[in-house]
Amino acid sequence: MPPPLCTELAVLPLEEGVDVVRTGSEGHMVMQAVMAILSKQAGFQGASYGHQIENHANLNIAFDWNSIDDHKAFAGTEEHKSLVEKLKSIMAGPTIPHHVNFSPPFTALAGNAPVVDLLTVYFRKNVNEDEFNETWNTFCDIAKDKAEGSLGCTSGWIVEDLEHESIDGKAKGFAAAIGWESVEAHVKYRNTIVFKESIDAIRSAASGISMHHVKFTTA
Repeated sequence: MPPPLCTELAVLPLEEGVDVVRTGSEGHMVMQAVMAILSKQAGFQGASYGHQIENHANLNIAFDWNSIDDHKAFAGTEEHKSLVEKLKSIMAGPTIPHHVNFSPPFTALAGNAPVVDLLTVYFRKNVNEDEFNETWNTFCDIAKDKAEGSLGCTSGWIVEDLEHESIDGKAKGFAAAIGWESVEAHVKYRNTIVFKESIDAIRSAASGISMHHVKFTTA
């Protein structure tokens, strides 16, 4: 089995009114230009981007690379500087990207799901990763079997250290994505006893969890 792709994740705060999906808009043209640059880079394997449903002013991006080294090599080029300047033209503030080795690939999930539930799970640095992987896989298996409208899961540990208000010092992060037919399908499942029982193990293991929904465009 080939190694998992490395996905660059970031949330970009957008200037008021920016829409990257509406054809012909400034935001859409910027993203088209960004995709044109990325498509020429060694190791680039695909991209997903979309507005958060809960906050349209936040843009989630997920760029798949063969490896983190491929992304780092690109980051040292003039083309990368051009890409950053294009994105800054629609951004209202800074962002901090992270890298995740998702399995299965992130874009494969995002490209087949009308809505994606994105989660970041925060832990103290001494977390037993193998143990939580089992906990998460069990949670996903239950959702696959019991949740109407669930379209699969992908997950991975975040390479960089994070910060969380409940943790002194640096935190370890776990990123996960669950595909859904709709936000309503996810909400319906969240109201079931099955979900409430299965999520307990996730909440008990974690120091914090954040989540939101995104409608992704893939390229």
